[in-house]
Amino acid sequence: MYSQRYPLGYSISCEDATEHSVTEWLSCDTEANQLCTDEEIVSLVQNEPRDDSDLEETDEPENVLVSHSEAANALEIALRYIEQSENATSTDIMFMRRWQW
Repeated sequence: MYSQRYPLGYSISCEDATEHSVTEWLSCDTEANQLCTDEEIVSLVQNEPRDDSDLEETDEPENVLVSHSEAANALEIALRYIEQSENATSTDIMFMRRWQW
């Protein structure tokens, strides 16, 4: 049977769906459930760029380079986190230490 997961965790198969789960699913207001105009649907099907002028724009550049010192600091913090973790194994710690230079 074909089954695909959706944002709320409901599957396409409806055999075990309850009235509450269907109501919750239909009232979900996420981007995945947004309504599209006919023009937007045609544009998506034809792989044309969509007018996203209504979406929030950020001033942050897309490709921000990370410096060596920032990377080293991040690895040091990650190593300390792994060493403090109760679930970390000695292999996990050794792996993280190998990334330090």
